[in-house]
Formats: sequence, C-alpha cells, structure tokens
Amino acid sequence: MCKNTLIPALASTTAALIAVPTQAAFVGFFATVTEVTSGGILLEQIRVVARFNGPTDTVLNAFNLVYQGDATVADPYGAFWHKDNSDYNGGVLSKQYGTWAPTLTGSATLNRPFDSFLVIGGTATTGNTSNADPSWNSGGSGAHAGGAQGWSRADLLNNGTMGWFNSAPPNNQGRVGVSPNTATDVLLGQFVIDRNTSAGTWRLSIGFNDGQAGSAVQFATGTFTATSTATDSARVPAAPLSAARPSQATSRTTQTATIRTPRSIRTPRGIAMRMATASGQR
Repeated sequence: MCKNTLIPALASTTAALIAVPTQAAFVGFFATVTEVTSGGILLEQIRVVARFNGPTDTVLNAFNLVYQGDATVADPYGAFWHKDNSDYNGGVLSKQYGTWAPTLTGSATLNRPFDSFLVIGGTATTGNTSNADPSWNSGGSGAHAGGAQGWSRADLLNNGTMGWFNSAPPNNQGRVGVSPNTATDVLLGQFVIDRNTSAGTWRLSIGFNDGQAGSAVQFATGTFTATSTATDSARVPAAPLSAARPSQATSRTTQTATIRTPRSIRTPRGIAMRMATASGQR
C-alpha cells in the first residue's frame, strides 16, 4: 500500500505540495473454519489469512510460528491431518505421514480440502513458490525437533522458529488483490484437525511491504487459534454443495472476528537470507 498525504510547503511566491507515502498496515490474522469429512472422519479445515488495509500490501515471509497454549488435544504439534501426494503419504489421510509443502497437496477436490499446508498466498498447487526456510532443520526437542527432512513431515516443530517464504517475490503471489488472494487477505496456511477439538493458540510473525519498488520491509506479530470448539457459538450455516461427494461435504463455515493487534519486532536472525530477493519487489 502506498497512500499519499498532501502537505503544503509555504514559499514567498508559490505553494508546493509534497506527497509523503505512508507504510503498509497489517490488520491482523483471521481464520475461516469449515467442517469437512473424508472417509467418514469428521474434520475441521482452518484457513488462516493475514489481513491488510492497502491495495498492494505484500507478504514476503512468515516466521517464528510457536505454540502458545489452550489446546484440548494431548499433542498440539501432532494434531494436523494431511492428505497430500508426497511419496511418504500417497494421498492417504494421515497424521503420521505428510508434508507442509503446498506443491505436493494434489487434487483440488480429493486432497486439498483435507490437507494441512503452509503458503505465502496463492493456491496449493505445483506452481506455488512458497518454501520452507532453514528453521525446520534444527532446534526443538523430542519427537517434534527439527531435522534434515525440513517441512517434509506431518507435525509442527517445538523450536519456536518455524518459517516459510515466497521464493519468487516478483510474481506477487503474496500480494492482496492478486488472485486467489482477496482485496484484503493473503492466505498463510491451512490446518486440518479433528472435529470439535482445538490445537490451541499459535503466535506468528510476518515480513511484508507496501508492494512498491524499494519500499521498506516491515514486521508484525499476532496470534491465531486453530480450534473448532471455541467458535461453536458463532457458527452459521454454509451454502449446501450441489451433488457433493461424501468426502467433500461441508456443513457450515465460521469466520473468527477477533482482530489481533500487531506489534513491531526486531529483524530476526537469518531474515536477511529469507528476504534476499525481496528488494526486487514490484
């Protein structure tokens, strides 16, 4: 986003107007919760977006994803279902095998509604340019420690530094208004959990700019909740799907209305690598 504020500059014989651009503004994280069913297993599909207030605001990366608490499941890091086409999953609904890579999600109808993945905008297809950063390779402890497999795993890490980025910023995949992003929202991830459970609250930071060449990269932090039970009172009926297959049916959709107030943060270690190509943003 680049808004212009006009400021009169006084002179003895003329008055000039100086345009001063303002920076992009992050509004918060929002989640849309949709009930889905696959193979008789009742699931919740939670799609998390970053919302902005300008016409060209652009997400460059996400980082420091960390669990905050309030889960109703015993293991929130391992609470997520996958149904992707990775060779270690093969399109089977599973919590044990899968990947967070959007390029391996597979079919838009048979896989995508039931698969957990992470993106910087765009659609979970082979053409998506979102990639894991090196934070997935180390840190943490026990079963959820980082490793050589990166994000080619079904669980999330407990190292507190998980991140992903758009590896081709000039394609504007993370920009509002560039399809399938809406005029205000950029998709950051889809999390599929068991129906009527909660994987708790998660904190996430993002790097973004106003989409103009040479504009400064800004950082903000907020939280979102991967839950179904906490929003039951706010659920509204969704439009029925005509001739939907049993594994595709959705019954109702919920949108959380809580705005998470961002705060400025310091540039984290390693961010220079993640943002190396961001200077060419257009």
